[in-house]
Amino acid sequence: MIYSPHRIWFLYPLLGWGLGGLLTHYLVVFGLPNLGILGSDWVERETAIELERIRREKDYKSISDKLDKEQLDLESQLDLNKQKELRKNYDEGDLV
Repeated sequence: MIYSPHRIWFLYPLLGWGLGGLLTHYLVVFGLPNLGILGSDWVERETAIELERIRREKDYKSISDKLDKEQLDLESQLDLNKQKELRKNYDEGDLV
């Protein structure tokens, strides 16, 4: 099968891959018009779904940013309080 002078066997897989590639490209570009798969209605539905997802994600980000800012404010207050406590307990003799 590796070498056969009577039959050009490599053309069979080549034709299969070529026709499969052309069919795939056709379906991506034009879709299946009668079945509604990958047609213009499908594109509009998927676009609406994607826009809704982006809007929700944007709303979620703005809410999470506000929460993160509040949490950082609380953490910075705790850090300041901790630093004040450390300064109260600071002793020159602790230094090496």
